[in-house]
Amino acid sequence: MIGKVFTYFFALILAFSLGTSSFDTFEEQINTPDIETIMINEREYYLISTETQLRMIDYYGLDRSYMQQNDIEISEDAWLPIGTSDNPFTGSYNGNGFKIIGFADRHSHTTLFGSAEGADLYNITFSNKNTERFEHKDIVCEYEKDCRIYDIFFEV
Repeated sequence: MIGKVFTYFFALILAFSLGTSSFDTFEEQINTPDIETIMINEREYYLISTETQLRMIDYYGLDRSYMQQNDIEISEDAWLPIGTSDNPFTGSYNGNGFKIIGFADRHSHTTLFGSAEGADLYNITFSNKNTERFEHKDIVCEYEKDCRIYDIFFEV
């Protein structure tokens, strides 16, 4: 009887350890693009060059500084706004004079940032076919507290 209990217990431990081994490699399984950084005035900026990198800001860190490096066209894939009410964006995003193309056309019922607190969101240009319904805060951030949102541009 003790032998059967030991065998069952050992099998249970083995099954559990095999089932959780995927947690050890979970981060490796996520296909996250590398991201370059640059230091400007003792501040590290993460350089955003692709839609995938833009979508991964939650993963890279919501308290970091980001700088867009080129025009980025947004696909029709569902957009999950950056930051939540439980975990708001608190860093900075500098659009750097480059465009975010098609965001309002493809995602008219959402914002680029979902929730931000004390963040700097600036120098962002939205290029869309239809921009009549938007004011700068309406497309940039749904919920914001103590943020500095400025130099938001629209072009058709």
